[in-house]
This record gives sequence, C-alpha cells and structure tokens, in this order.
Amino acid sequence: MRKLLCLWLLVGLMACREEKDDTGLHFAETLEFTEDCSGLVSDYVDSVRYLVLADTGVAGLRQMTKVLFHNGLIYVGDFPSHRIVVFDMTGVPTLVLDKQGRGSGEYLRITDFSVDEKHIYIYEDVGERLLAYGCRDGQYRFQKPVPVRANSIAAMPDGKFLLSYNPAMISKYDDHPPYFLFRVGRDMQIERKWMEYDTTSCEMPPVGFRLEDSGGFVCFSTRLFDGFTLFDKGGDGDCVHVKIDFEHKLSEEERRDPQLYDDAKAYTLLRAPLCTKDYFVFSIGFGSHFDTYLYDRKNRVFCRRYGELLDYYKMPFYPMAVHGDEFVSMVYDDEWYKQSQMGALTKADSATEQALKNGNHVLIFFTMKRP
Repeated sequence: MRKLLCLWLLVGLMACREEKDDTGLHFAETLEFTEDCSGLVSDYVDSVRYLVLADTGVAGLRQMTKVLFHNGLIYVGDFPSHRIVVFDMTGVPTLVLDKQGRGSGEYLRITDFSVDEKHIYIYEDVGERLLAYGCRDGQYRFQKPVPVRANSIAAMPDGKFLLSYNPAMISKYDDHPPYFLFRVGRDMQIERKWMEYDTTSCEMPPVGFRLEDSGGFVCFSTRLFDGFTLFDKGGDGDCVHVKIDFEHKLSEEERRDPQLYDDAKAYTLLRAPLCTKDYFVFSIGFGSHFDTYLYDRKNRVFCRRYGELLDYYKMPFYPMAVHGDEFVSMVYDDEWYKQSQMGALTKADSATEQALKNGNHVLIFFTMKRP
C-alpha cells in the first residue's frame, strides 16, 4: 500500500508539464504562490491529539532538535545534550543513546542522525564519520568514514544514504566537490551528485538547507532556486525537482549576495518542506517575517496558518515531523498552550494540561482532511 501511495505522489508530479530555468534543473511541477491565498490551515485539520513525552530522569530533554518516527517508535535528537532519546508511541522512554566521548563507539557531537529498520545512524562532522547503533537497544555496531562534509543525512531503505552539504558553512575556496546533494552506497562511495554550484559567482558560498525526512519522502532545498527536491524512499533513488513561483521573488543578485538577501522584500523558503501524500508544509519568509503555509496538492492551492493578526496563536501549526499522514508539532510550554486555546485548537485533557504545567515536552498530532 505504501508503495502505491509513493507512486501516486510521484506520478502526480511527473504528470505535470516539465519546466526548466536558468539553474539547469528540470522541474516536474510548479506551485503558484500569491499573497492573497485566503484559505486557512484550520479548514484542513480534521482532528488534533496530544502525546506527553515522559522525559524525566535520564530521559529528560534539553531540546527537541529533530524528531523521526520509525519502527513504531519516536526518535528525538537532543543535539545540545549530544543524545538521542527514544520513546514508544505512548510517550514512555525506551532508550537513551548517550555515547559522547573519545573512545570506541563514541562521538564528540551529533551533527545529524537518521534511522532505518536496523540502526540509529549518528553523523559526526568533526571526524566526518557515520556511527551505527542498534535501533532498539542502542548497542554500538560499526562506523564508516563519510566522503563529504555533510550537514545532514538521510538513511534510505536500500542501505544507501543521502548527504547534503552547505557550502556557506565552509570557505568557498575549500576543495570540497561543488555539489549540494550526494547519494552514497553501502560502502560510502559517492554514486550520484546533484546541483552543482559555482563558488566564484558570489561573495559568499550559496546556502543549502538540511534534508527533511518525512518518513516516506525526503526533501531538500537550497537558496539557489525557489523550490525543493523530492526523493521517494520507496523509489529507485532518483528525485524530482519542484518549483515555487512566488509573486515577489528574489533577483539573482539578491539570491547570491548575503547583504542584499537580508534586505530583500521577497518571499523565500527558509527550510525544505515536510510532506505527506496530500500536502506539503512550507516555512516561508518575507523580510523579517515568516510563517507556515500548507499546500493542498489535489486542489493546487496554498493556505495560511492564520487570518487576522489576532488569530496568530489560534493555530499553532509548526510541524517538525511527519507520522504517517499526520503532521507533528511541539507544544512549547503551558503559556503557549493557553494562548492557542483562543480558537481552533482542540483542548487537551487534564492529564496533558498538568504535564505542561510540570514542564513536560508534549507533541501535537494534526490529522488532515482528505482533499
């Protein structure tokens, strides 16, 4: 069934008229974004549920940097604490992976992590290596050198990996291969490279964002163009590129000059999107302002998170992960939760409200309506 859903999404993209722009990329689809998108995210939410993470004792979280759902578990990356904390789907901690150190099977810091059916993979950019641990017991298995200085990774079902590179983090005179995306095999040898860039054409190297893993799909975005690249985990390892046609867009000079970019009055993507088979979720900025937008793939429309300014807290829709067809956000604290009760959000039960008062981390799952 999941393969059929993946096929449905990619066939939908490829069925659209392909376009090509001056980036040299072929775009399978173009999404039209205008300022007057009048639909609201709340119109697309079918139901909301909460999950309290029992993050007490050794499982206490300092920060939820990254969340992945896999193997019927919730993997939470707490990068400032250099740990991965694993919860079951009732919020009970089952594993704390805390291996910071200099010994065998230890890492100095976590740059990123990914998960498959067997392993938790921790990427450490200091030593440019990938360390593998059992996905359920946390036991050290092996490590491999990584051929590029990645800023994020994504494990694919065939044992291969996607690696993204952000040249803005390293001098443009570095001898790193000038590509944003790489696919490496089980032996960590580079098999494919995507999106070559020219470091001599701008004052600062171009910005590449982190890979976003939505479970069945992985997305990547870079400031070089308005859009994103989509990989299907159930596919053959290839990708499609999707363009966003903003009503007010960056000029090429603004796109490549950091000072002009900061002052630009144009819409820009701030990260790669999260996606399900029916929707994309984008973080879109305009000047110093940014917000979350939902894109309905069937009806080909964007919708806003809120309407009037006073509605700002009514729909706390800031997804950081995908669970099946649900978008998952975090409830930041009790005060934030109370503000969200001004409007469309479903009220939590008394146990969840007490957990928020006690300082527990709480996830909120948005089940979306079928278009």
